[in-house]
Amino acid sequence: MQHLPSMALYVLTLENANQKRETLAEMRNQIFDFCQANPPGFGVNWACPMDISLRLISWVVCYDLLRDKEVLFTSVEHKEFIARLVDHAEYIEKHIEWNSSVRGNHYYINCLGLFVAGATLQGHPSQGKWLAYGAGTFLNETSLQFLKSGGNFESSTYYHRLMSEAACFGMAVLMKYQSELQTLSELFIQQASKIPGGDVVEGIFHQFPDMVADTQDRLSKSYLFSVSLMNAGGVAPQFGDNDGGRSLPLVPDVKGCFDCPQDWPRHIGFWQGLFEKEGKTLEAQYLQSVATCEQSSAPIEAGGYRIFPDFGLYVWQQVNYRFWLKASSTGQHGNGGHDHCDCLSFELSWKNKPLIIQPGTGVYTPLPTIRNKHRDASFHNGPVGEKKVNHYFGKGPEELFKILHSAKVNIQSCNEHEILASFEQNGEVFSRSVRFKEDRIDFEDKCETSPHEYVHVLLILPASLLIQDKEGEGVEIDMGGFLLQLKGNASKIQIGRDEYSPTYGEFLPCVTLSLTQQNSLRWSISEKA
Repeated sequence: MQHLPSMALYVLTLENANQKRETLAEMRNQIFDFCQANPPGFGVNWACPMDISLRLISWVVCYDLLRDKEVLFTSVEHKEFIARLVDHAEYIEKHIEWNSSVRGNHYYINCLGLFVAGATLQGHPSQGKWLAYGAGTFLNETSLQFLKSGGNFESSTYYHRLMSEAACFGMAVLMKYQSELQTLSELFIQQASKIPGGDVVEGIFHQFPDMVADTQDRLSKSYLFSVSLMNAGGVAPQFGDNDGGRSLPLVPDVKGCFDCPQDWPRHIGFWQGLFEKEGKTLEAQYLQSVATCEQSSAPIEAGGYRIFPDFGLYVWQQVNYRFWLKASSTGQHGNGGHDHCDCLSFELSWKNKPLIIQPGTGVYTPLPTIRNKHRDASFHNGPVGEKKVNHYFGKGPEELFKILHSAKVNIQSCNEHEILASFEQNGEVFSRSVRFKEDRIDFEDKCETSPHEYVHVLLILPASLLIQDKEGEGVEIDMGGFLLQLKGNASKIQIGRDEYSPTYGEFLPCVTLSLTQQNSLRWSISEKA
């Protein structure tokens, strides 16, 4: 029900009284019809506590947007609405997705759901317990799931978007209720400690001001991370999984969808709500209406070179191009989760036009073969060996979110002009050297474990580009207005067709360019005169 906050915002723009009345009635009908058709614990809509948490958040935000402006419920309906919110919170508590070893975005949003419930359901017997658990685990999980340089620990750029939207909203709620939280009864903290994962809550509250300051600092770095991902067209590179998930989408795109890849400016609006004094987007305005962090703006730098080493994101920007490199150990603390076997792979845009792209996600559990193809090393543009077979994944459905052999990365040198890095995975070691010039990028890809091994690089390009093999003169790429050329020592060049996935379950045609050479593959991309 993530569309309901958008409907609330729409109501606030209406001047026609009949339209306003009809839209409010439609919103009420959808909520109560859902409750009648989906009693707690029955059916697909109660199968996943993360979904239940997102629904609770959407209902609360919808109501909050209209509070003091429009009448959504009668007094009788309001009591019913509160009772259904309680159903959601109680179900989340009983089915919380906590795990002592591996936990991620599901549990984080469970924590946020209980936090929002505790902030909303004033007077309920469990309100203090939910507030203590939600706030304490939110602070704890933010320190665990967001890395020190700002990126999310899943090693996925689009899961970073999902989780940082949740973090922004959670931080705004935290700031609003900070005084109440600092004087919270010890009884509520003890009650919270009995919920799975709640053993950390007492320790968090004993150092509450320090934890809040640490979270604000970490999220300010996360703001810079998000800005560094976005190009001039409002798109970010697809490293790792991208299922289009959003935590709090307020404004759909022109097609009425919330998972448009070109919506990163809207995502940046959440950060502006926390860290800019005058955020202009609806997202920023809403977060500022909840609470504003008492902190100066995050230090956003223009252009140049930026690194986020714990995530493994390295960004270079020249006048003509922008280049993102992924050089990280396996995400989710080595488990894999929503990471791909994409070490040393990159995305590249030239004059704000996408040139080299990533394959995306495809789907998750419905088609395991497609799932594994889209996260396999051979379908990314990092260097791979002669075998090019997938030996990083198990065969069972439970293995679809695991990578069996964790990648280990070594950054030999890195500066504004070049990067030299290598990775070892399952006994194989490959290296990539990239050198940046104003109008040219030079690559060298090598197999370090065997001088006789053939090195392969597969490049994925948008289908709109015209690519021609000029044989001895390399490959010419027509970008529509200007030409690029790819030259090198490849003994074999193949141009093919395939499909990539710009968001979950969507497949679009693409062009593939395969380069092969024994031991050391040297190649470059530059603009053709």
